[in-house]
Amino acid sequence: MNAEPKGRAPWARSRASKSAKPGPKRGLARALKWLSIVPILGAGLYALFLAPSPVSVSIVNATVESFTFEVSSPELTKIPLAGFNIVNGDEPPPPAVVAPIIKGRSKKPTVMAANFYCYTGILIPAYATRITYTRFGDAPVDITLERSDGLPVGTFEAGTQEASTSLKSASRLKLTAVNKDDKSSKGEKTSEKAADDCDGRPAPRLPVYGFGDLGSETSPTGQSSNKNLGTLIEGTVDVLAHAVQFRSNANGSSNVYSTNNQTILPPGSRLVQFKPEEGQKQPWIGFAVIGDSSIELHVTSDAKRLAIIRPGQEARPEILSVGLLAQVANDPIFAAVQIFGALMFSVFQILGAFVGGGTTRRGFNL
Repeated sequence: MNAEPKGRAPWARSRASKSAKPGPKRGLARALKWLSIVPILGAGLYALFLAPSPVSVSIVNATVESFTFEVSSPELTKIPLAGFNIVNGDEPPPPAVVAPIIKGRSKKPTVMAANFYCYTGILIPAYATRITYTRFGDAPVDITLERSDGLPVGTFEAGTQEASTSLKSASRLKLTAVNKDDKSSKGEKTSEKAADDCDGRPAPRLPVYGFGDLGSETSPTGQSSNKNLGTLIEGTVDVLAHAVQFRSNANGSSNVYSTNNQTILPPGSRLVQFKPEEGQKQPWIGFAVIGDSSIELHVTSDAKRLAIIRPGQEARPEILSVGLLAQVANDPIFAAVQIFGALMFSVFQILGAFVGGGTTRRGFNL
């Protein structure tokens, strides 16, 4: 008579343990480990789909031969007129004087210099007046103000004398700096001031507050924009961005971070604001420093995206903006979100391992 075994075989016990339902502790441990995925997925989904695009500030330092912009804030675009000869573009030019014929030869017509005015005060340009700062080589600085609607370019204030009626109603003015003492600081010989030039020294720094393009791209087929005839010699663009805010700040302040990415502007290119047709254009704000042979622009803009149009056959814009990678890598709020997600992932993993009694296997165990 065979005796029954007192216990189950080892393989039977192993099969029974596998078919048994997990206990409450093991189920809780597995749930905690599954929950650890939620912070990682949440941070990723927020960065990819929910986070607002950053508000950026573009800082441009460029050397140009001329710069044209349309005034958007008259009070912040005041131009000191001391040291400038003012020519009224609405007045007819003086007639040319032709020399008499001498021995069968006639000299070329001599064009008389245009009459100019002097004013020691300031000029406050009107809104939408188009201003152009120009300097080519050793030529004196020229400032051109013009309007296409026939209205006055601006108002004259703080002068020792009253501006003439023709100046007050002029829709086109040209200011030419008196070319004197340009090199006195370097100990070089200076040019003499003409007897009929206006008194005073031209301002070395001119205001910029308005809408405009930097430079004018050159094309072998002559397809340049012709909006700005000034050549961009060199320049750089630095971009700052505002950090993401989860709630409104009472004092209106916000964190600003650097994208650590400086873009060099190609010589002969054009820098414009890239926006939809219905989008709002942002003004350039800053100043223009009069250099020895050019103009040094130092301006900023709140435009979200800028476009570089390089010189060449195909004038395709190349967009400058704050991308997702730069935002994730430099935004302090995004850094806090990433740290929080990693911390919650670790906490759920540790709790799951502790409740489940630990594991001898390495890796992510669900």
